[in-house]
Amino acid sequence: MTRSFSSGRVQALWIAVCVSVLISGCGSGQIELPTGKVSGTITFEGAPVTEGFVNLISIESGRAATMPLGPGGKFTFEQPVVIGPYAVFITPPDSAPPTLENQRPDRPDPKNIPKKYRTDTTTDFKVEVKEGDNDFPLDMKS
Repeated sequence: MTRSFSSGRVQALWIAVCVSVLISGCGSGQIELPTGKVSGTITFEGAPVTEGFVNLISIESGRAATMPLGPGGKFTFEQPVVIGPYAVFITPPDSAPPTLENQRPDRPDPKNIPKKYRTDTTTDFKVEVKEGDNDFPLDMKS
């Protein structure tokens, strides 16, 4: 006995096969982008800035990463960073949590982080992350 398929059934079967291939993909489906390890030091007129956060934002993709500043103004990003050009900006430490006496605590305004360096649109710190180790000593000026 011979079985015949209508062109509609063959077309539906073909679409199902194509969708299955597209969904399953080839391999893991993730593209591995080249990365580098990023560390450095943030200073203000030569003195270490030990409180606040260093932020990287990719000029090309908008990817962002943040790390707290540590002793000596040092920082090291724990995760590798995709290579490419980045703007670097420094944000002050967070304000204290609200209390019953102070529902809206003031956000710190440290003098050792000039306002120019606090956003990606005003900072003049630009770095190029390359594969391997990257060390960025950055000194803010008033």
